[in-house]
Amino acid sequence: MKKTNLFAITTLLLLGAIFFSCSNSSGGPQEQPQVQSRPNVTLNASLSALDIAKKMECGWNLGNTLDYRLCDGNYPCNYGLSAETAWGEVLTTEQIIKTGIQNGYKTIRIPVTWFNHLVDANYTIDPKWMARVKQVVNWAIDAGYYVILNEHHSVHEEKNSKPLQRYAGYIIRSGDEEESKRFLEAVWKQIAAAFNNEYDEHLIFETLNEPRNIGHEHEWSPVPDSCEECKANVQLLKECNQLILNTIRSSGGNNANRCVMVPALGTQLQPALDLGLNMLPVDSASQKLMATVHWYPLDGGNTGHYSHHFDSDTKNSIKSNMEELNQKFISHGIPVVIGEYGATRKAYDWNTNQPIADYVVTYQDRLECFSYLASFGGKYSVPLLNWDADNKWGSGSNTIDRKTCSLVEPALVAAIIKAWKDARSAASQEAADKVLYDAQGGAGNKVTTSGRAAYWPLDAAVDLSGYKYLDIEFSCSAGAGKELVLQPMSGIQSGGHPQGRISVNAPIAANTIMQTKFGTNYGKYLDYSTNPATEVAIADNYFGSIQIFVQDSENGYNPVDGIDVYVTKVIATNAAR
Repeated sequence: MKKTNLFAITTLLLLGAIFFSCSNSSGGPQEQPQVQSRPNVTLNASLSALDIAKKMECGWNLGNTLDYRLCDGNYPCNYGLSAETAWGEVLTTEQIIKTGIQNGYKTIRIPVTWFNHLVDANYTIDPKWMARVKQVVNWAIDAGYYVILNEHHSVHEEKNSKPLQRYAGYIIRSGDEEESKRFLEAVWKQIAAAFNNEYDEHLIFETLNEPRNIGHEHEWSPVPDSCEECKANVQLLKECNQLILNTIRSSGGNNANRCVMVPALGTQLQPALDLGLNMLPVDSASQKLMATVHWYPLDGGNTGHYSHHFDSDTKNSIKSNMEELNQKFISHGIPVVIGEYGATRKAYDWNTNQPIADYVVTYQDRLECFSYLASFGGKYSVPLLNWDADNKWGSGSNTIDRKTCSLVEPALVAAIIKAWKDARSAASQEAADKVLYDAQGGAGNKVTTSGRAAYWPLDAAVDLSGYKYLDIEFSCSAGAGKELVLQPMSGIQSGGHPQGRISVNAPIAANTIMQTKFGTNYGKYLDYSTNPATEVAIADNYFGSIQIFVQDSENGYNPVDGIDVYVTKVIATNAAR
């Protein structure tokens, strides 16, 4: 035997051993997983959800694995442990789990489907399935991850099946409320019991994944303002999230203060932005809720359809949506987790198994887009979790090769993680946004202009040292040819800070935001108590009120009386608009 052949055989044997240790496990899908009980641990209840979000950084999903959803149509059904590999992924091993954290990831989301693992009429989850889920979760906890455990694919997908059959999961649809709630409460009681005092704050629960009214015309883009069924669905989802949260909290122990992630309809971005804090259930714990959205900026939900390059429109969309998430959630102490993002490397039509000819997303698109998204993620402490799943064509969005326990595109992963960390480091040098006033969807405080003597006051002056701007949200009834001026006033000294101004060509819509400069670092302001107005040095960083007036920009900038201005939100920030 030649030396070169001996070397080749030795290499193959070594690679085979590595492959076996990476993608195989002694606890195979047909065997009872051996899970030892863990000692009880203390959850650090003093950490807020926002504190934890800052530590979660970037991560991945164990996609297309424990979340297999099919059933034979006979309920209750139990697909068994073989479900784990039914969508083509290899059997999960401890080394696969470790691969992510060894390459810079801090969080893993473990999607789990439960409706097809029920063993009796009491909605009892198969003990073998529960043991397997615990085994994978334990590997992730022991590796050092923050772990998100959810209910993933039990939303009923038989579109024409009405009413919802018993034990067939749940659906956010009028008429099926009773069975949906019965299923969700039963399943979450068992999850909460199995995952409680053995796990500290590193374990996070996610109530539901992409909950929606499957088959409805507005399944993925609900319009509750114009669609009665959508409006009912919004309410039903809120009730389901409340039911699940109550079930988790009532299990006591560490679950009384565990962080819980909550989605809007479809876990979509726009429904979350439309509802804001109103999408959240009422929590008995303090500052332990997270909002979650799924965001695929380059194609339609990782399907390969609707693909486009990373262009200026996509860039602007990321910036504006992240800023709005910050305004509506994060600035109020509610972190947002992007539970899924990504884009497939190559695209195939799932129905025809043929390539999608007009798929355009390139490696460079993904690198630039996801690094840009990560820069805002770090800035606002928004964890980003890649939807990590391969498929039979090798065209998936996975960043981890589970057969070799290595990264598919190491430079891409490194760039995303670096962008997130760099932005978080820069943001940590500045104070977090501070909400000074929020009408919570109400009409706001009305101020009627009267010369330059009308003010909207705080109850007391606030020291805002460390802040550069005030974002003032408002609406106004002024018409064409006018200019609205908002100027923060100190409340301590006789004077204000650099004002914001906007020309008015029509009545200003609700939720318009004007940014004004703030603080001694901006040096001077215009004092309109003199005629003409004079510049005055700013001597402090206190904020006490907003001077509000409208002037006629077509007639000597004289003040206009009797204009109604409604202030709906005031936020101190360091983020320039």
